[in-house]
Parts: sequence; C-alpha cells; structure tokens
Amino acid sequence: MVLRNGVASIVSSIKQYANAVCVLAHIDAAKGVLSVTNQTELTDAFEAKPGGVEIRFDLSDITDGTHKRLIEGLPKLRGSDAHHPDNAGLRTCWLKMSELNFDGLKSALLDHENCVLLDSLPPSEPSLQLRKLKLKTRICRSEDGQPAELEFSPFYNAIIGSRGSGKSTIIESIRLGMRKVNELSPKLDETLERFKSIGKGMSEDSEIECTYRKDGSCKGQLKLETVLGGFL
Repeated sequence: MVLRNGVASIVSSIKQYANAVCVLAHIDAAKGVLSVTNQTELTDAFEAKPGGVEIRFDLSDITDGTHKRLIEGLPKLRGSDAHHPDNAGLRTCWLKMSELNFDGLKSALLDHENCVLLDSLPPSEPSLQLRKLKLKTRICRSEDGQPAELEFSPFYNAIIGSRGSGKSTIIESIRLGMRKVNELSPKLDETLERFKSIGKGMSEDSEIECTYRKDGSCKGQLKLETVLGGFL
C-alpha cells in the first residue's frame, strides 16, 4: 500500500479524533518507522507524538542511540497477529485498565509505566482488596441523612485534604469496618476510641460498611452499627 502522506502527517491526522489511538506498527521490522533513513522524516514522526509503538522482536535488539532516544517514554506494545500457527499466542502484552473499554485503554497508555507489561506475566491480584466504603458518622453522611459512599480505584488510592476535611474519618472507618483494631499503638487506640464514641465521632444511628474483594471476586461486606450506645 502506498500512502500519500508521511508518517508525521498521518499521526497528526489520527490524533484529531478523540476515539482513536495511533500506534506505530512493528517499528523494528521491515518497513517499520525505524527503517526510515531520512533523519528529518524519522524525527518528525515521533515529534507528532504517537500513542505508542509496537515492538516486533526483542526490545534489547534496538541498539541505535537515536532510535532508543526516539522511543524513550513511549508505551511499548505487542501485536497479537501471527503469520504462522506455531507463533500464535507467543507475543503478549498486558494492560491494566479500570474498565475494559476504549477510555480504559487510553488511560493505560498514558500511565504505561504502571499499566503496561511487555513480555511479562501479569502481576498477581491481592487476595483482599477494599472496593467500597459506606459510612454514616456524626458529621459525615449524605445530604438526605443516608450513609455516604466512597468507591476505591483498582489503582493507587491517596487521601489528600486540609485539616478537618475528613481524612482521619475515612481511615478510622476502614479500620473499624475491617476489624483492624488490635495491637495498635496507645495513641491510635486513644484516637480510635474517641472516634467510635457516641456523641464524639458517632451518633446513635451511625453505621460503617466495607465491601471487599477476596480471591478475585466480591465476597461480601463487613458492617458495624451502633447498638445500645456502643459501636459493635
């Protein structure tokens, strides 16, 4: 197939569409972009900022200093196509996505250092993962008085906020909901006791519910409620 435009122009044209990702195919194989001898054309192709590059052979075989510099910082991917039955399924590339859709793919490529694995086995999933926290404390509840819900990302979670914004409320609620209340330091014991006390951190109708994922599937919920003035 003969193209009317150069690689840089094609990459730029593809990037005009929100629902499109441009991946330079088999860059290290015959007719791949790294075989371009015109240095200006080669540099322009990567300055157009493609979404990723497909590696056909071993990444370590790319030894040219200019080539290594051009692909540095770009997602390295494998194509699933095979030109012989014996090669089917040999090339793998694992992507970590919050949702299995196009937006998930784009997010994975943007965070490829953490979300793309080339020629590696996928990391094992944690045996226990907190998926959602539902809580109703003395000062933390929805506008209609129902429990507030907080869903956690399968990626890294961080709690950021100013003093009094609720960081400790979330942490102590998780600690209570997941029954992680033993062998704490004296200072944490004091904080937790104050948090779960009626009239301080809790009210008579308070509740905490943790939904967790165990061994690959959501197994259930741990729920705490105030009963007879205590938090059980």
